[in-house]
Amino acid sequence: TDNVDIIGTVSLLVPSPSSEQTLSKFGSKSPVSHPSYIEAAEQLARKIRHFSDGRIVANVLTPPQNGSDDANDDACLASNALIALGLTTPSDIQYLSRTFRKRRTLQQQSSSYDKCQFAIDCGSNNYAPLVGPYDEANPNPIESIPWTDVASGKRLAVQMTELFDKQSTDEFALAVMLFFNQFSGHKVPWVQHSIDVTWEKGPYQNAKEIYSMISKCGPCITKCLAGENCK
Repeated sequence: TDNVDIIGTVSLLVPSPSSEQTLSKFGSKSPVSHPSYIEAAEQLARKIRHFSDGRIVANVLTPPQNGSDDANDDACLASNALIALGLTTPSDIQYLSRTFRKRRTLQQQSSSYDKCQFAIDCGSNNYAPLVGPYDEANPNPIESIPWTDVASGKRLAVQMTELFDKQSTDEFALAVMLFFNQFSGHKVPWVQHSIDVTWEKGPYQNAKEIYSMISKCGPCITKCLAGENCK
């Protein structure tokens, strides 16, 4: 295989083997049944690798058993992105809460903002997402100033949550790409070539991309908007 520069790591934290293996919400449009969380996570890891051209490494992990520290624990703390999926048992939730707190502390100590963390389908608590310098658990007054990195992180947290809520592997992988493109210090082509309007691109680039899209694909866009499956 060709050598590629790794720009970051993702840990997908799924229920421990001892917990009841409930089905995930992914695969709603699939003709087969919904996958388990570990099956969904394995597919998500493959999508992340594909979307990033192999530059982002994604691993599927479970909470350490019997409270012991192991390689999984180290990976959860060290990964750029930690995304928990379907954790519901008391022991799994306890590990999730403890790990999220540790990661917050490590980020505050290092003043490095290349981390994010989310909890998806882990009960009614979202465990306060963290995206770059934005931390929902610790509000910062400057998050209301649009051009600051904190405000950018807050906008991205909302956007990533909306993409995660669609329970689609493609949308999930895109959310991860958006984070790394914004806060890893590296650009991700999949995001750079998108036509989504964002504050970060600025008015000139947004207008340029929309004009280019309409001038080249106007009839196709009109046809698509008229179709129910495209809305």
